[in-house]
Amino acid sequence: MKYTQKLQNIELLLQQYQDKSNNSSKKYDSQDLQRIYTPPSWIGIGVGNNSFSLDTRPSTAVEKLFIPSLEYAEDFSQAYIGDKPVFQDYDEYDNWDIQNGLEKFLISKTQSSQTPISLIDNHNHVYLIWEQCIGHKIIDTGFQLVHIDAHRDEAPCPYYYPGIPSSELQIADYIDAGFQAGYIKKLTSICESGKFEEIPLPCRDAINRVSTSQNQSLILNIDIDIFMPDSEYINTEDKVRIISYYAKHADLITLATSPHFIDQQYAIDIAKLLHKYL
Repeated sequence: MKYTQKLQNIELLLQQYQDKSNNSSKKYDSQDLQRIYTPPSWIGIGVGNNSFSLDTRPSTAVEKLFIPSLEYAEDFSQAYIGDKPVFQDYDEYDNWDIQNGLEKFLISKTQSSQTPISLIDNHNHVYLIWEQCIGHKIIDTGFQLVHIDAHRDEAPCPYYYPGIPSSELQIADYIDAGFQAGYIKKLTSICESGKFEEIPLPCRDAINRVSTSQNQSLILNIDIDIFMPDSEYINTEDKVRIISYYAKHADLITLATSPHFIDQQYAIDIAKLLHKYL
């Protein structure tokens, strides 16, 4: 397996930084989590992530992109790469890249802390997770978003309107849409090596460093492309340490596999480890 050694290293680090207190105080009804469901759909040319490179697309481009259903699952064993395209654009070598994503989006509870956790492919669909979790009273609106990613995803969303679906958003502008919707009150973005190095070992004072009010939800928003080869200049232990640091206090953890940016099977395997140890 291509990434076996890297996965083993990530697992060892997750074990090292795992919160073993089993002091879960998550305030949500697990039955509400299990009721979450959205049906699959398609988007046409010029909509959301199907809007990239419109003027220079080759004949091999597909007309529609797939958005999987969102379903509850006990774990991420049901996470598979699907057979439908979810993203297309030119890659770094100017080749047209069509990527399949997940067979279905999943929402679950982490094995260790019972924290709600979701798995999507394109990162803009985290907006769907926010909507569903607010609607089902898993989290409160006006939350703090801790964003861990190889990209900042802070492009403006000038076409936002109230009620906009995640399918009409793009992978770089969903955070701005979240601010405009009133979902996000505070953003902590951790996307550069210096940010990962700021919090010292052993992080035992984590509860004093997470700046949320008593009634403010904390969402840990992870793009798994932070583990892609291009991000290896950031120490893997720093990544796992910071993820574990914030996961201890998160009311919701959201994971994106980001087709086009990281090998999808590798991303799914990392997601399964995060589900197990966070």
